[in-house]
Amino acid sequence: MRSLVLLLALVSAVLGGTRLVRCADNKEAVDLAAKLCEGEAAEQAAAEKKLRELGAAAIPALRGAKPEKDEALSRVRNVLADMVLEAAKVDPADAVMVHEIAREEGKGKRYTNAERLYRRAQKLYEKLKDDAGDRKDRVKEREYKEKEQLCERMKDKAGRKLKGETHTGLNLGFVRIGVEHDMSDEWE
Repeated sequence: MRSLVLLLALVSAVLGGTRLVRCADNKEAVDLAAKLCEGEAAEQAAAEKKLRELGAAAIPALRGAKPEKDEALSRVRNVLADMVLEAAKVDPADAVMVHEIAREEGKGKRYTNAERLYRRAQKLYEKLKDDAGDRKDRVKEREYKEKEQLCERMKDKAGRKLKGETHTGLNLGFVRIGVEHDMSDEWE
């Protein structure tokens, strides 16, 4: 009975694609992410190179990495941001993933990455909005337009936080001329 179950698992893996390889890749990616967090300089460089070669398959491992040191956290998040920007396609799931990671970067006060990721999410939502408009799907078009505008606001917010700005316009003491921007630590 046990051998039958193993045989069925093997046959389904072969027929269904590379499910067994994905499990090995995920374990390899987790191990590489750990080396990127805690290894020596040479190990970190090698791990980063291998993670980049794995591409999108390494993204979940990098998202799950919880380094203790700020330097390691910065290294992991920079590699993650680069990989997400390279891997993201015009697909609703990819747009949501980029948006979520941009939000995480904003909350973590990594404004450079947040700005880059929000910019990419904004472009993805813009293309999705245009595609929905071409299909005459007004509900999706409106949804993607709202998400595009939200990403634009968050991208601008990350840029202002990066520069240390609080508002634009002229403050006359009793009245402000211009626009006061949202500079809270709330990220959407």
